[in-house]
Order: sequence, then structure tokens, then C-alpha cells
Amino acid sequence: MGRAAPHMADEPAHLPKREQQVTIRAEFSGFLPPPQFLEQYERTLPGAAERIFRIAEQEQRHAHEMRAAELEADIRDSRLGQWLGFGIGVACLITSGWLGYLGLEWASAIVGPFGITGLVSVFVWGRKKAQPSPGTPP
Repeated sequence: MGRAAPHMADEPAHLPKREQQVTIRAEFSGFLPPPQFLEQYERTLPGAAERIFRIAEQEQRHAHEMRAAELEADIRDSRLGQWLGFGIGVACLITSGWLGYLGLEWASAIVGPFGITGLVSVFVWGRKKAQPSPGTPP
């Protein structure tokens, strides 16, 4: 027998041609893409890598500024809460003393301890809330 015709080595003519599509998906974490992607971006659009780095630097600067503002607000709120708690505690003690002076010992006995208990519980609860539990990110 002779050699087969070139078209016979391919798929038979009565079958439809097959096409294959390949999709490649790549993921990365963080703001900056991997170096090979940066290189491809730079080849596609000169200056793109520099722009990506500039955007990453701006984003990091913004994140640091937001974190600093958040910490300042937390400190301010904590101090305000401490002063208000101190004021309420002092007001309860003064009120308790005044009620005792007026002869209302039962009212004085209620206002004084509850005021102090409330004041102490706010400080203790506030401190426990401020401390991160083990395993949580800072």
C-alpha cells in the first residue's frame, strides 16, 4: 500500500473541527502584582509599572493616615469616657452624702454604692474591651 493522503492523517472530513479555548487565571494578594505582571504591564504601556508603584505608595500613605486618625479618635473617646465616668462617680458620692445629711439614709445607701459600682464596672469593662483577645489581629 502506498502512503496515506495528507488529509487522511488529520481528522476525518465528516467530523466537525474541534476548537480548544484555554483560560489562564492568576491571582495575587496585596496591592502590587508579581514582577512578571509588572514587566508585562510595562511592555504594554510604558510607565505603567511606575504608576502602579506610585498608586501603591499613595494607598499605603492613606492607610497609615487613616489608622493614625482612628487611634487619635479612640484615645479621645477613651479620655472623654474617663472624665464623664469620673464626673458621674463624684456626682453620685456627693448626692449620696447630701441624701445622708438630709436624713434619707436608705436613699443614700442606694445611690452611693450603685454609683461607685457603676463607675468601677465602666472602667473594668472598658479595659477588657480595649484589650484584644488572643488570636485576633492587632
